[in-house]
Amino acid sequence: MLEAIGSKIIAGIVSLSMFLFSSYTGNDPAMRPLQIVIGRSYVQIKTGLTNAFVNDFNDVFRSGTTIPVEFTVTIRSGRTVFVTNKYTNTVTYDPMTGLYTIAHNATGQRIRTPSYQSMIVSVSQFECSIPYQPAWKRVTIKVDAGLSEVHFAQIDRTVDLTVLWKYIRPSSVLNADLSRSS
Repeated sequence: MLEAIGSKIIAGIVSLSMFLFSSYTGNDPAMRPLQIVIGRSYVQIKTGLTNAFVNDFNDVFRSGTTIPVEFTVTIRSGRTVFVTNKYTNTVTYDPMTGLYTIAHNATGQRIRTPSYQSMIVSVSQFECSIPYQPAWKRVTIKVDAGLSEVHFAQIDRTVDLTVLWKYIRPSSVLNADLSRSS
């Protein structure tokens, strides 16, 4: 049993090392158009990433290191910024169980799945609710996504994951009239 566990961990380290020390393809991430629901005192915002986690990400996610995907929501009117909130979706893979744990801090939701594809769908989704004042009236809502530097303890190296997105920060923008709350 210990031999099987050890081989899973070593396979992850070798895979991650090969990724980090070889050439990478990179991705062309994009953000789906924003969808909003305007309530009496809140605005619910939904979007998601597309083409963000293909190519080299399998090795990154399977490393066992917690991988953060950051979302920033900005609500402004002209030059006045009303809200700037940062949220993070994280993915952690457990090589012992073969499960991915995805945490969405905007909603408090946690999902565990053995499916790589289900994990990709979940970590790519973003949803939050933000309180607002009807006096704000016409606003521009923007959501952008980013990756950050992550330290991989297995190989004692810090890697800026934005290189896998060709240093792109995908975003989506929507103009809305918050004075017309439902």
